[in-house]
Amino acid sequence: MGHAPHPDPPGTMKLATLSLAAAALVPATHASDVLEVDAAGGAPFSTIQSAVAAAAPGDVVLVRAGAYSGDVTVTSGLTILGEGGVELSGHVTVQGLPASQFVLLSNVDLRPPRPAMGLPDNPGAVQIFDCDGRVRLQDCAIEGAPEQGDSLSTGTYRPGGPGLEIDRALDVAAHDCTLSGGNGGSGAVVVSGNGGDAVRARRTDDLALVRCVLRGGNAGFSDDGGDGGDAARIVGSTRLRVGYSAFFGGRG
Repeated sequence: MGHAPHPDPPGTMKLATLSLAAAALVPATHASDVLEVDAAGGAPFSTIQSAVAAAAPGDVVLVRAGAYSGDVTVTSGLTILGEGGVELSGHVTVQGLPASQFVLLSNVDLRPPRPAMGLPDNPGAVQIFDCDGRVRLQDCAIEGAPEQGDSLSTGTYRPGGPGLEIDRALDVAAHDCTLSGGNGGSGAVVVSGNGGDAVRARRTDDLALVRCVLRGGNAGFSDDGGDGGDAARIVGSTRLRVGYSAFFGGRG
């Protein structure tokens, strides 16, 4: 006697119910489940991270319009897809992605909050570390966190955070994105902070920027001003491919 079909977990639907435009962004590997997120409580998940934690490799996290907060960490292949008007105050980190897997972040505006007082650094808004799989950013506005007044022990305000920060990744591409560095901190009696870089990448085999705008963050204001951020700071063994993109350094 045949077994009854196993019911889907609450809050999921099959990929076929998505719009054709959304489905076209997702690699056709299997019938992925879609986990819906709504900050207003109209879906089973109210935070992006909770849906990501519940997702299986290849699933889609569909985020309804709204304002979200909190960091998001991705360690397996999935798609985070905004329906439009999605704003995230937090960092997105993709780390340890296996070679056979794919991550897509699409249609999300992302800007982390100013870091807590006393922290030594200002990490990237999107961080991609130690990934052997493919990572794609599409139709996103990503801006590094600003630094507005916390002085380091050296008497220098901290720099703004990078928009996109990459360290050891195999294949990263951004399409139709705006990538900006955060502004540096300002003060009257200490050296102002440098602007953050729009893109900071090292040890990346292949980085592609297509139809993107990159803007370095502005330095803070003081008697001894800092430097504006770079549109792209590429170090190590990184190969950069650019098409139809614009680069602007920050004001120093």
